[in-house]
Amino acid sequence: MRLSSKFVDHLLLKLLLLKLALLLVTDGVLLVQLITAQEDILIKERELESARKKFEIIRSAKYKNRPQDYDSTDSGTDF
Repeated sequence: MRLSSKFVDHLLLKLLLLKLALLLVTDGVLLVQLITAQEDILIKERELESARKKFEIIRSAKYKNRPQDYDSTDSGTDF
């Protein structure tokens, strides 16, 4: 599931605020660790989405001049 960048930013802000609140509670250490792990996941998902967009731009540029009826089986490569 892909999340929008704005939504990820919103979640990261909420997690940061919750983490700050939990730091005030001595029994919240495990919860802070869980939230930190979730924050790391959201950051990586945002990086992955950015990489996917860059890949799509590069791929589109590479194939933009190719004719619509181009048959990739005749390309001469054996991949």
